[in-house]
Amino acid sequence: MSEYVQPRSLNETAVDIFSKTYVDRLVNSSTLIDPETHTEIWTNFPLLSYFTSDAVFKSLKRQTNGCRQPIKASILIPFSISNNTFLSEIDLSGIALTGNLLAKILVAHQNTLRSFKAWNIENSHLDMFSTCQFLKSRNASFPFMEDFSVNQILLLTTPKYKPRPFTKEFSFAVFSAPRAAANGASPEEASIDNFSRVLTNEIVESVPHHATFPGSRPEMKHFLSFMPNLKRITIQRNYDIETVYPEHIEHPDEFLDNVVGNAPKLTEFHITCWPKLISARHLTLLSRTLTRLSMRDQKGLEGIVDVIGSCHQLVYLDISHDIRDSYEFATPNQSLFRVVKNLKKLEYLDISGTNLHMTSNSDDKIDEALFLKHKRQKSDILALCALHKPLNYLGLYGCGTAGEYRNLPAKHIFSNCNEEQLLMSLEIYQDRQPILYHALNEIYMICRHNTICNFPMETLRMLIFIMEKYHKDNQILTAGTAAIFYLIQRIDLTDDYRRGVTRVLFTILKDMYKDQSIVRNVCLTLCQYEFSFDVLSSYTDLMEKLIECVTLHTTDRFTHQVIVFVMNSLAGFLSSEDREKIGEIGAVSCMMSRIKKCCEDIVNDRVMEACWSFLWNITDESPGNCGKFLEKDGIQLISEVYAMFPNETEVIRNMIGMLGNVSEIEKYREPIIRSLVPLLFQLLTPSPNQMDVTYNVAAVLANLLSEGREEWSRIDCQVKYREIYNKLIVVVKQWSVVENRLTNYHTLKPIIKLMECQICYASQLWATWAIYYLLSIERDKYSRLFMRDDGIRVFGFVRGEYHRTATIHKYLDQIQNRISEYCEERYVLPPNWRKLNTTGLKIKFPIEEICEKECCKMTYKIFSDDEETTSDSEHTLTIENLYITDSDNESESS
Repeated sequence: MSEYVQPRSLNETAVDIFSKTYVDRLVNSSTLIDPETHTEIWTNFPLLSYFTSDAVFKSLKRQTNGCRQPIKASILIPFSISNNTFLSEIDLSGIALTGNLLAKILVAHQNTLRSFKAWNIENSHLDMFSTCQFLKSRNASFPFMEDFSVNQILLLTTPKYKPRPFTKEFSFAVFSAPRAAANGASPEEASIDNFSRVLTNEIVESVPHHATFPGSRPEMKHFLSFMPNLKRITIQRNYDIETVYPEHIEHPDEFLDNVVGNAPKLTEFHITCWPKLISARHLTLLSRTLTRLSMRDQKGLEGIVDVIGSCHQLVYLDISHDIRDSYEFATPNQSLFRVVKNLKKLEYLDISGTNLHMTSNSDDKIDEALFLKHKRQKSDILALCALHKPLNYLGLYGCGTAGEYRNLPAKHIFSNCNEEQLLMSLEIYQDRQPILYHALNEIYMICRHNTICNFPMETLRMLIFIMEKYHKDNQILTAGTAAIFYLIQRIDLTDDYRRGVTRVLFTILKDMYKDQSIVRNVCLTLCQYEFSFDVLSSYTDLMEKLIECVTLHTTDRFTHQVIVFVMNSLAGFLSSEDREKIGEIGAVSCMMSRIKKCCEDIVNDRVMEACWSFLWNITDESPGNCGKFLEKDGIQLISEVYAMFPNETEVIRNMIGMLGNVSEIEKYREPIIRSLVPLLFQLLTPSPNQMDVTYNVAAVLANLLSEGREEWSRIDCQVKYREIYNKLIVVVKQWSVVENRLTNYHTLKPIIKLMECQICYASQLWATWAIYYLLSIERDKYSRLFMRDDGIRVFGFVRGEYHRTATIHKYLDQIQNRISEYCEERYVLPPNWRKLNTTGLKIKFPIEEICEKECCKMTYKIFSDDEETTSDSEHTLTIENLYITDSDNESESS
């Protein structure tokens, strides 16, 4: 089995985008009632090639699957025009068909159609007589049609004319059949036309001179007779077919005789849940040509086992039963023996869900002489000794422990006895949902409880395929996602598989977001590995569904937690534009509501931590989301959370990290300065145990201090500017890069902007240390970002701004070293460090500490690069002139 998960191709994506434009028009059309009259939506629908026609039709059908019926039926309109599209296969399942629409789409593709499927059609307006009459009038024929599949009998019944019901008050107009015929219509057609003209509330002539009523209609050709080369028929009826689509089969044998009689070249015949047969004459008619026969969930097979055994050309035989309603033969041993003893070409046999592997009692013994005559194989299932050759496949699902018998004449066994046989069952029963669901549960039990899975990659491939196929089946998806959750822990995923698994799980989340069990399983699985983010063209729709999940599934905190974890992971990799879109659909208010609920319940768990982390990610470079946070009383929420949970380091770290994003927006700094500076000042400590929190606090304060002392003096703040300024410098000087923090900056522009802030050295010092630290822990990534975001220019500016003894130069030197290493190893042209390091006289001294007095005297020293310090070079500087310039130095020296 292949270990590669096929990714979506560019063609598939293009087809889906093309189809979506028309689906959106259909969905947004408020006047769409009758698809056959509202055709303006399909104006300018292009001519499609053979391959593209099939792909577009499938895409349109998939995208309208959950829509109302007029929309579903409307997608047939552009395909009902001859020579405009070229379908080779058509699936009309789930569409409310009219006879007119069915006939038109068939005629339009009579020279290309090879496969026809119509399951669960709503047939209240489907008149097969009219359909076949239309096909006959167009001399329609489908010479290439080979496969015909339905799960209702309507399309296979003999077409009969059904007159329309009359109103309560009516009369017939007088007409003359010969006169109508003279005008170009046959007497019969004229009679029909006039008969259908019903006049209400008015008598045309009280005593008609001549009235001709239409006689009985001749039988119309059978629908299948228009398909002369049909090879395969499937009638897939379900257990509940009588209740879902009431249809009574009065004569089951005669019905099948009629079907087979109109398909003389049939080689495959598959029926399911058919009423009990008496003669099975249809099999006798096919005995010379039939190679594949399925009679699944068929009651009373004992009476026709000899007829089945007379189909000597059979290669494939399925007489299995659904394990939910297993079937017991009265004489299983004899019945199976009589079936297989004359089937010389048989390669596939499925007896799952029956007792055909057993000998029921003493009356079930095979005559010894007959047994010896036909004994050809060694088998622990006695009847299979009569096989002419070993089978390729033998189905024993639900047959107890028969799959573990030592001697079975088959190369491959599929059953529920062990992992290998279960995996084979998943592959074979892809179209049998009840058994498939049972097999998935068995796989889940193996993945959960067994210490070893022998075929993990093959199992994962099958699970992905099945969940893609049944992407809206709750039972299958629940079992499949649960199995994947445990299986994923045992596998080292390749990139292709990681993308395949992620794409399927994301699709399931979007489709099944209302099912809590599926949502929990999917989110838990996504939390098990680093999933790929390049599998969807847009994550906005997915995030919208996840937001609804958080709102819907409020009873289980654990489900809440994993949903927010997945949302947080997605938010960390979204573009700024996508983050803004997600904020517009309510992401910010949703997370804040969850946090408030935690506060009300006085519960601090991983949910609150994840919510703050999500807000941290979604406010990054997103002024709109930052504004929404403040509008929703975000400042007050921060104060409340800290007051209730002052010792929860992870929560505080994420909360202050998010606040750092808000503080990067200049217009949002004032409310932070006014309300949160005392708290931030308190949290700014050099403790190595609180490095994560302290770093984020320092980032916020660096942004706030960059407003300048004059701006702060205008705001009513409980902590003085100089106190924060001095403490920030002290703390930064004590930091070490040994601390290993998790960082994920998309850009360094906000930090580089602070490096260039001339009015606050403390902000510059923090920013320079931050760049140095990021280059230390992830050199390559942040070297690229630093060079991309104009960091080299700012580096040169800061280098030339201060004397070499200033603390900031220590960090600048480290930045230079790391970028030089990166450029050398990656063969990137390095900056001209010599030019950057010799620009300016570097005589300015930063304010390492602001004194308490408003106009204190500061001592500064002026050094040239080559001279030593002398006492004559000491001068005084007032606080109003924090930095001296070259011209100032020259004038004072003179």
